[in-house]
Amino acid sequence: MKTSRLRLRPGAEDVREALLPAELTASAVHRVSWPFGAGGAGRPWKRTHVDTWAVLAAVRDHEFAAFRELVAAFPAKVVLAAFRRETGRGRLEYGVAEHRPWLTSRGRAWLTEHQ
Repeated sequence: MKTSRLRLRPGAEDVREALLPAELTASAVHRVSWPFGAGGAGRPWKRTHVDTWAVLAAVRDHEFAAFRELVAAFPAKVVLAAFRRETGRGRLEYGVAEHRPWLTSRGRAWLTEHQ
């Protein structure tokens, strides 16, 4: 599997494990495959699966390509919902295309605080 240029969390083996919260990753519990989305059993992905750190770090590391990097691991509508959430909190801004956000000073401060 091709790995991303995102800075992986310690112990994360691939992009999905780096971006998901630790309690949702397969290696956190045991090795399972997720054929039906988040955690299996037909449960859909939610925007909460893409946490603030993952969104802001992707925008910091990949700038306008952050959407493409996150869509490699999550459905597009979930990524866009996470972008909207962070825009509402004042950590991201975008111009015409909401899938091409940039960090605000508040978003950079949040990343610095949570490093």
